[in-house]
Amino acid sequence: MRLKKFSAILFILFISATLLHASDIYDSEPGFSPYYAGSVRSDVLYDALDELNYVRWLIGVPDDVVLDSEMTRKAQHGAVLLDAVDRLTHTPSKPSDMSDSFYSLGYDATTHGNIAVAKMYTGSEVQSYMTLSYSTKMYMDDSDSSNISRVGHRRWLMNPRMTRTGFGISTRNGYAVTYVIDEFDSNSDTLSEEEYARYLEWLEWPISDEYITWPASKHSHPLTYFDADTAWSVTLNRNVFDTCTASSVGVMLVRESDGETWHFGASGNDGYFNVADDSVAYDQCIIFRPDGVSGYSSGETWSVYITGLNRSDGNSGSISYSVTFTDTSTGYEEDLPATTQNGSKSSGGGGCESGFGVYAVILLFMPAVIRRRKLAVILALLMIVVIVPSVFADENIYLTRPEFSPYKAGSVRREILNEALAELNYARWLSGVPNNVTLNEEYTRRAQMGAVLLDANDILTHTPEKPHDMPENFYELGYDAASHGNIAYYKVYKGSKVYGALRLKDTTKMYMEDTDGHNVGALGHRRWIMNPRLKQVGFGISTRLGYSVTYVIEEFPIKKQELSRSEYAKYLDWLKWPIDDEFITWPSSKRPHPLSWFEAKTAWSVTLNRNVFDECNPGSVSVIMTRIDDGKMWRFGHAGNDGYFEVAPNNVAYDECLIFCPDDIKRYSPGETWRVDVHGLKRKDGRPGNLSYIVSFTR
Repeated sequence: MRLKKFSAILFILFISATLLHASDIYDSEPGFSPYYAGSVRSDVLYDALDELNYVRWLIGVPDDVVLDSEMTRKAQHGAVLLDAVDRLTHTPSKPSDMSDSFYSLGYDATTHGNIAVAKMYTGSEVQSYMTLSYSTKMYMDDSDSSNISRVGHRRWLMNPRMTRTGFGISTRNGYAVTYVIDEFDSNSDTLSEEEYARYLEWLEWPISDEYITWPASKHSHPLTYFDADTAWSVTLNRNVFDTCTASSVGVMLVRESDGETWHFGASGNDGYFNVADDSVAYDQCIIFRPDGVSGYSSGETWSVYITGLNRSDGNSGSISYSVTFTDTSTGYEEDLPATTQNGSKSSGGGGCESGFGVYAVILLFMPAVIRRRKLAVILALLMIVVIVPSVFADENIYLTRPEFSPYKAGSVRREILNEALAELNYARWLSGVPNNVTLNEEYTRRAQMGAVLLDANDILTHTPEKPHDMPENFYELGYDAASHGNIAYYKVYKGSKVYGALRLKDTTKMYMEDTDGHNVGALGHRRWIMNPRLKQVGFGISTRLGYSVTYVIEEFPIKKQELSRSEYAKYLDWLKWPIDDEFITWPSSKRPHPLSWFEAKTAWSVTLNRNVFDECNPGSVSVIMTRIDDGKMWRFGHAGNDGYFEVAPNNVAYDECLIFCPDDIKRYSPGETWRVDVHGLKRKDGRPGNLSYIVSFTR
């Protein structure tokens, strides 16, 4: 895939890529004649993985794709192979001085991967501005003349069956490979009846949707991922729709702001149109691009209507959906959880590793650069790149700084700890639980050791391993904090340098958000912060790589299994809520809820007092959300399937929790009022346990 534009946008990408990535992305550099594949730093690989999973989250397919070490090894060989022949092709010839084994690995990757090149010529000099994360944006554009007919790179990344991938990059001439084709073990033509049945099962979509769209119809679509030249596409679930043709399918595209309409295929000829077969990513795809569109604007909504399809059950099929574009919250670093070094989603709260963070800021400002092309804007962008990381890194928050090898925990200034405590108590005040939590010096000491322990390993986990040179006592206290605390990290990259960009007072907001794909099923970090029994906490932070711990789990002194009858009675008394309320809500039903603490993607939650309600039967619980302003309703659980719904058990913060997040909410507005009705609960006194509450949002 070739980059299609050489304008101001490429200049900015060149600058950002050079400053942030190209200077040092390898653990070991590739070599040529003799050939060495080299190896890319793990943080760079996981930045690219985050970018890919963010795209998949946008469109609503599983966003838990993991890195495969063998695919990554092959992809790295493939990138060097393409760089060696300096030609973008899925079937490169073998250089005469390359070994057969190296070529075989590289050829496997180029024939099973997305490939891209991004370079600039200055006289006789070649400058690469390829980054792995940017290659994903190139694949999702896929609208140049050689790719628009199939948008194949895009479709492989959107393939809902995809579970693993690998990345490779060679910066000498700017080539990249993403391994995307994870094929069924056997050729379908040679399968036995039993194997063919397994093959058909493998072809099933792991989601309930009948189609996948780009731009996304599941979430507001970032304008950093779409421009006037980008083609629209609709991938059809092969198990729902029969094979269709360009002559039978009609598409109508409507810009809702003024009603202007474009027709394609059987409906008209107002732009590019094609129906691509299922030879790419196993499903057919409808592709269209309107003529005469100079650009898309934030807040603008477009509707798509497709006719002429036939379903596999014999019924006629039509599709309609809407897309709303946005220029806010467009960086994946705001929408995906952090990843650990082994590629799994983090177990910590609100982790948002931001190796691409400054790069995303640059992309956000690109429209201004392209429109004005003023030197001042470009210089401002360069200042962002250079200055932003140092703003975080230079903040003096310590009385004594942490040290590594030998290890010293250090100590945080009291005013920083008090700021963090005030933020935590404010969240508790909002939700209506006691907001007089105090700092515990021992918890704080352990939390500080826990933050240094996480920083030393550079892995976000509640069960960190012991660094070989860390004293046992230091490790035990740090481990106690990591396993009894909310944990988070945030960092930025400037070239080969890493800076922690986390502030203690910001971590509570991260924990209260808690809605990434890994955490939404339990909202554990939020529930520990809202636990009405919480009386004391401790805070720790290590700014070298930006790790933080909030000690939140205060346990009954004696384990339940070891209690006498009288002690068990005390345990039950300890479990009682210190408030009269029967449930706790987020967003808050106690006070107007500030929108700075809630956004469209944030999950709603209702924590149930275990002393009032019996254990839930998830199949019988119904939740109905009503937007009072217009009466629109969303139904969850037994009542319907209008978004995410879960009943989380009482293994977090001692009480069960109902979790729900409505589909197709673009935003919440100041003054907007919502009612929530819950049915299907049972009280311990035998009565039905229905509950209802009101939420009002405010600035």
